[in-house]
Amino acid sequence: MPAFTLIELLVVIVVIGILIAAIGLVGAKVMNAHKVKATENTLRSVKMAIDEFATLNPLASIYDQKDSNKTFGPYPPYMLDPNCSGTCVSWIVEDPNSLTGSAVLTNRLHRDMANRQGNFSDWVNIQGPDENDDIRALYTYLELYTPDTLTQLPKDVVKPLGTTPEFVNPTGAGTAPGSTGLVDVLGIYDAWGVPLNYFLYVKLEWTFDPVLGEQWIIADRVPVVMSHGHTKEEHVAEPAGGGEHELEAWILSDPFPSPAAGGQPSSATYAALKSNGTLPLPGSSALAGWARAKAAGDEYDYVP
Repeated sequence: MPAFTLIELLVVIVVIGILIAAIGLVGAKVMNAHKVKATENTLRSVKMAIDEFATLNPLASIYDQKDSNKTFGPYPPYMLDPNCSGTCVSWIVEDPNSLTGSAVLTNRLHRDMANRQGNFSDWVNIQGPDENDDIRALYTYLELYTPDTLTQLPKDVVKPLGTTPEFVNPTGAGTAPGSTGLVDVLGIYDAWGVPLNYFLYVKLEWTFDPVLGEQWIIADRVPVVMSHGHTKEEHVAEPAGGGEHELEAWILSDPFPSPAAGGQPSSATYAALKSNGTLPLPGSSALAGWARAKAAGDEYDYVP
């Protein structure tokens, strides 16, 4: 039987290499599809937990005030982007000046658990602020007020957000390890091992209030949970501000509603509109509509 020539041997090696690459590519696509499916299941479970929280509405007296637009409604609150002054969605949803500084989430949790009685360290011991404050807030409020809702989440998606343990203590008995009444502050992760994002879509409408006068109101809200749809390393490799791959990869529990808001007018525009009698602006397609209530530290400005 004649031996293989060198050319034939090289051809065989090339063919084997192509087959291995093809198998690897198919395997990677199958694995990615599995992660997408697993993440979608996690998002559904988290949304069910949020919906149950909203049904019970344990913080109605703080965040679901019927006579004010500055509220998260029945949904768990999170830290809004404070970098605005009356001209952005976060100002409409809730005045950021009410909770400012480097320990904003600490302030909020301390207020909601204890009405700011006692020392912070007796009630809250968390890191931040950082881009995970939204999911940190979601997990903490679910754990504090509707803990049964978290039992429906897969155990492997709930884990710490860093190497330093984080705690809150609704009894105010201290947050040092071993203190009585400690509650772990954890994150909720997608199948790529990246923390989820939590935020609200809010529907902005310009209206007239008999007491407060002309103002923006939040006419409706949709709680949303989002996965970046890829690993943290892939995210870091994306161009600043997000690339097309990143945006296409996003997995959202809810699609962005229509129409999109055009933004709140600047103070100068507001004054001009008011002076010539064109306010209020009911249903203006250039202004009213849906927007994303961006979380503090959230680097994802894009609205899908």
